[in-house]
Amino acid sequence: MNNQMGLKELLNIIFEQKRIAISVFLIFAVVSIIVTVLTPEYYRISMIIEPAALSDIGKENGIYIDKPKNIKSKIQEGAFNSKVAKALGLASEGTELKFKAFQPRGSNLIKVSVDQKEKNKARGVEILNHLFNILDKSYEGQISRHNEKERRQIEIFEERKKVLLSEIKKAQDYYEMLISRKSEFEKNAGENPDIENLLYINIVQQQTAYLSELNRELARLNIRKENTALIIENMPNERKDITADGLKEDSFNLFVLVQEPEISPHPVSPDKRISIALGLFLGLISGVFASVLINMVKEKR
Repeated sequence: MNNQMGLKELLNIIFEQKRIAISVFLIFAVVSIIVTVLTPEYYRISMIIEPAALSDIGKENGIYIDKPKNIKSKIQEGAFNSKVAKALGLASEGTELKFKAFQPRGSNLIKVSVDQKEKNKARGVEILNHLFNILDKSYEGQISRHNEKERRQIEIFEERKKVLLSEIKKAQDYYEMLISRKSEFEKNAGENPDIENLLYINIVQQQTAYLSELNRELARLNIRKENTALIIENMPNERKDITADGLKEDSFNLFVLVQEPEISPHPVSPDKRISIALGLFLGLISGVFASVLINMVKEKR
């Protein structure tokens, strides 16, 4: 009952102060509409890129120029902003670049976007194209660094191979010595031939197992070395190849442009419906509050 009376009292107050309530509501409504209309609309320009594998074999082994999540973080943190701004002369205009990057789970794709005013939509496309080119150039040294790393790995394989061959030679000599002594022992068997023979057999078996393990490790090492050499062989040594005309042309792109920059068909901000609805809601609440406040002031007088 008290709640019903409270609601009735509130409705009576609003009715008595309806001019104030309506005035405040209309002010908020008009202001929200004006602000929404005057706020510039932003369109989203997006492209999809993918870091290239350093070779077909590298792709099978997951060897890329960099991890997609690392590239995404660098883009979002603004690692390339100054270069893009300088290339397009945006620094002098005071334009602040803010890229957004998203990587779908389980994918090497990276979606990069930038928001621009309606009049700058074409420039947004240009910004993303420059970002793509700068990304490609920024990773140019990755090929030579990776090749050097793989060559060093081959050197390590070679050093390990020498050690293994030496160990295999020693193990083989020891094995042959055991077999020779075992044969001599069998000819001149002692008082406990079975026990001593069993001891020799056990040692020979251990040495045989050790020798087999060394050979297996050598085989695995040779396979790894061959795969590494194959990766280097299939990777370009330089970014440019000389054509028949003596001109240089790109032979290997470090990034793949999966989707060229595209402009969203509709503005992404501001959301006019939400802005106006929020203004009307605030106007309604403020109108009610103003009515109650004025009524309280009148009652105290």
